[in-house]
Parts: sequence; structure tokens; C-alpha cells
Amino acid sequence: MQQDVLRYSVYQMMPPQSDLLGADVSFMCRGHTSSNFDFDSFTLENYFKPPKHYLKLINVDGDLQAIEDDKGDKKRGGADREVMLTADLALSQAQLSNLGKTHPSELYIVPGYHDNHPEECAWPRILRMRGSTRRYFFKALHEPFSFRREIEIYAHLRTLNIYDTHTPKLASLVVWEDETVLGFILEYLEGSHNLSEVALQAPLEARAKWMPQIERFVQDLHHANLVWGDVKPANVLVDVHGDAHVIDFGGSYTPGWVDEAEMETVAGDLAGLEKLREFLELQ
Repeated sequence: MQQDVLRYSVYQMMPPQSDLLGADVSFMCRGHTSSNFDFDSFTLENYFKPPKHYLKLINVDGDLQAIEDDKGDKKRGGADREVMLTADLALSQAQLSNLGKTHPSELYIVPGYHDNHPEECAWPRILRMRGSTRRYFFKALHEPFSFRREIEIYAHLRTLNIYDTHTPKLASLVVWEDETVLGFILEYLEGSHNLSEVALQAPLEARAKWMPQIERFVQDLHHANLVWGDVKPANVLVDVHGDAHVIDFGGSYTPGWVDEAEMETVAGDLAGLEKLREFLELQ
């Protein structure tokens, strides 16, 4: 009997960074379900830190068999995290406490969102908290600098009490037990649409309503010594009530909207707002 052994490791549910998307991950990203998959008990922790199994492939007389390898490292897998709650965020303890924190095990994935948003399948987007049906939008840590910038702006918005109806409110940071930050959750604007999608079909009355709402909010930011940083239609949502909401405080710039030389400056915001007014044909 010939018996050759090849050891390798697999995830029960591969993390999103992997190129080896299995069937379970594919259907979850696309918003489909299977008969043996229970979303009611599938948390954000399950997604980012799946159990890791080590298998060995055994060639027995030409028949390749896979069996569990007891000698494998049984540590749980998961995405690398690069921002520490207290060490990397330029916030006071009072500000951090005010933002709140939620463990990924308390957040459940809501299926179906990616049916209409397949391009955003890097991680689950819509979540609910344990014991609640209220939905939240999840933004995972992707690029540390822009992530820190966004969190710090949200913290200042709350501290200065200039939250209003024109930006989604931050509900909580999402933090592991070792104080590393996975991301944050925002209030989910049910039925909202991107400004770039609705502007061309919108009547003048609607467009004339959105621009002052956006300008007033950006003015509040500037009075608080804060900068939006990436003015463009894709960073504005219009809700079911016809109100505009500014999103994405990660900074940077988009060519054609803000010049690189004015990136993340008040001047850049003002220049972007002028182009946004032109885009809405309000000149």
C-alpha cells in the first residue's frame, strides 16, 4: 500500500482576503442562502475569525483522501487588524467612551444586500445587533490612515453636538477583545440612493433642496475646524424623505472634483461644492 501525505490548511469559512472563495462565501456575498445555512446565528466574528481546519491529503493506492490533521495549528484565522483603540486613535478616553464599542460576536449579518451591490462584496455591509431587528451599515478597517481620520471626525461631531439629519450617525465602534478595531457601524438609511444615481432624473425642486443641506453641513464642519475631504456626488446619499446626507470622511480627493493640491483642505471642500452645484445644474 502506497501512502503519501500532503498537509494543508483550510478555513471553514474563508476570510474575505482569500482568493479561494468557497461556495458558502460566494452565496453569502451574492445574497443567496442555502438550505443548511443559518444566518440568524452567523455573526461578524464568524465571518472574520472562522474556525481553521488542517487537513492532510493521503494517497492510498491512487485514491486521494482528505482527513483531519491533528498536528495542525488550531489557532483561529482572521483578518489582520492594524488600529489599536487607545494607542492609534487621537481621541480622549471620554470621546472613545462616547462613541461606544461593540464586539463582533454581538453583530449578525443581514443577507440580501449584495444582490444589488455585488461590487461591494469585500465584507458584509448590513448588520443587526443581537436581540434587535434594527439594521446598521458596517464599514471595516481598510486603510488605517483614512480610517483613523474618519473615526476622529465622527468623534468630534458627537462631542461638538453638530450631528444633524445630514450625515448618518455613528452607532458604535466594532472592537475585538484585545482592543483592536475591526470597523464601525453607522445608522442605515433605508431606501437611500447615491446622489450620482438620482440627480439626473430629479426635478429642480429636489436638487435645490439638496444643495443647501449639503452646504450647511459642510459649513458646520468648517466651523468646527473639520474638513469633509472628498467632495463628490458618490459621497452623498438621498433618503426616502428626499433629504441629502454627507458620507465618507476618510479624506483623499477625486480628480475632477477636488485638486490634489487642495486635498483635505477647506479650499478643496469649497471648490468641490461649486462643482457639485454645477453637477446639479443650479448655477
